[in-house]
Amino acid sequence: MERVKKVRVLNRYGIHARVAAQIVQTALGFGSAFYISLNGREVDGKNLLSVLSLGANAGSELELRAVGEDSDKLIDAMSRLFKSRFGEV
Repeated sequence: MERVKKVRVLNRYGIHARVAAQIVQTALGFGSAFYISLNGREVDGKNLLSVLSLGANAGSELELRAVGEDSDKLIDAMSRLFKSRFGEV
């Protein structure tokens, strides 16, 4: 099963190390494969360095893609994380 969703980076400093760690930590809690795309470049969302390499700034629109049996739950958890601005202003 595959699920895709677009999200916007709402926190002020974009995807920096702490935020990337939150993304990876959340993704690792699910069995599905997880990918993040920015401007047509897709990376493994369960790999910290890959997530950081996207260089996603505040306001960037990302595409989240999960493939596996719990893909719905993974995408829902990621959506909540992005909406919460990762606990930042």
